[in-house]
Amino acid sequence: MIIPAVLLGLLCGCPADAPREDGTDNQGGPVETQPSELEAPKPANTDSSALQLNATELKLGQRIQLSIPESGSYLLKLLKTGQDANGKVQTEELDSFEPVSGPDSSNGWLPESTGKFTVVLLDSSGTELDREKFSVAAWPKGDPVAQQPPFVSINVGEVTEDMLLKVGLPIVAYFQVPDDFPHDSWIGLFRVDGNFEGSATADDAVESALLSGNKGQFTFFPKEPGRYVVRLFASYEIPASHVGDSQEISVVLEYEQAPQ
Repeated sequence: MIIPAVLLGLLCGCPADAPREDGTDNQGGPVETQPSELEAPKPANTDSSALQLNATELKLGQRIQLSIPESGSYLLKLLKTGQDANGKVQTEELDSFEPVSGPDSSNGWLPESTGKFTVVLLDSSGTELDREKFSVAAWPKGDPVAQQPPFVSINVGEVTEDMLLKVGLPIVAYFQVPDDFPHDSWIGLFRVDGNFEGSATADDAVESALLSGNKGQFTFFPKEPGRYVVRLFASYEIPASHVGDSQEISVVLEYEQAPQ
């Protein structure tokens, strides 16, 4: 007589589907084991985290926004990880401040350089509660020919073919930037000195203006002869390298010959 597996289990005092010592079940198949909950990786920025970031990958000029879900006395520290001249990894503390509960605008922080950053949340006793990492990258240079933003270009208009313009005539610069470009981005007219490789502010420009929208135009009136270029910047608040520049143009008192 064939005894059903369920009845056999009752007779022997064990479940019918209990695994055997050889790692198979009572039907001879392998047992599928579940990983321990302790082995499962903890996802970043989960709802259970004490610290929340609005993004983990930013571009220069974009502000990191920090959210503290619980009210209390806290301290936020901003750290940057990099390498020294000998290639040794080092961590530098850039800033610290007391946050407020929730996604308050005062919890925002604007990185002034590219790289890898860590924000650390401490309680009033200095005990670390949470930490999150984020990175900041430079904006890629745009291409006005391919209409790839961000870019700025000078329209020929009154400009001669060899990019000459008389003093008193306008330089019309057209710009286009991505949708997520910082709101305090700006455009400026600069004298070309042949040695512009670092950061700049609006004080370094001959004329400057904040951008209005994702694309448009600005008109500049250079008052002195010289060689000029129009440059596009991602942030008005921090000194930064330009993310796009126009063709260079020479401004002269008089044309040597009338433009064709």
